[in-house]
Amino acid sequence: MKKFVFAYALALVSICLLAAPMLRAQDITIKDPAEFNTYQTATSQTDAKVKASQLESFLQSYPQSVVKNDVLEQLIQAYQGVGDSDKALGAATRLLQADPIT
Repeated sequence: MKKFVFAYALALVSICLLAAPMLRAQDITIKDPAEFNTYQTATSQTDAKVKASQLESFLQSYPQSVVKNDVLEQLIQAYQGVGDSDKALGAATRLLQADPIT
């Protein structure tokens, strides 16, 4: 069962990472200065554990943000960086719920 969950998580993360360049190629602008500052602070963190915490906080504060998908992608990478595959899978699931692949 653990192998299945790990394989599933790996597949989801792979899909997300393949889609990431396409999503980042879009021109997205955050209009609210407070949201923009929070986004900049969260995404510029170098420590993966701090970055994950900041990104989760951003998603709590701005659940309908125009950069939600980008934040979820970065959250997956941050959780992978700290070796937390369960939380990476949870973030990948949230990304697929927010932007289902059709």
